[in-house]
Amino acid sequence: MEFLDNMMWHALNGPQRDFSEGDGRARRYLENVATFGAVPDEPRAEDYASLREVVGPGNVAVLVQKTTRP
Repeated sequence: MEFLDNMMWHALNGPQRDFSEGDGRARRYLENVATFGAVPDEPRAEDYASLREVVGPGNVAVLVQKTTRP
C-alpha cells in the first residue's frame, strides 16, 4: 500500500500527530482541528471499535479510503 492510499492514517501517526488523539489502532484529529479519523492500512474489527471509542458517542469522524475501479 502506498502512503497516499491511507494518507490520513500516515499523517495522524506522523507529522500531524500533535493535532490528533488515539492509539495504534485508530486516530482522529482533535475535535477543534478537523473531523477526519483513520484506521491502519488493513483494518480489523478491533481497529474500528477503537475508533468508535476515540470519537465518542454522538460525534463523527470522516474516513477516507482509496477505491479501485475494475
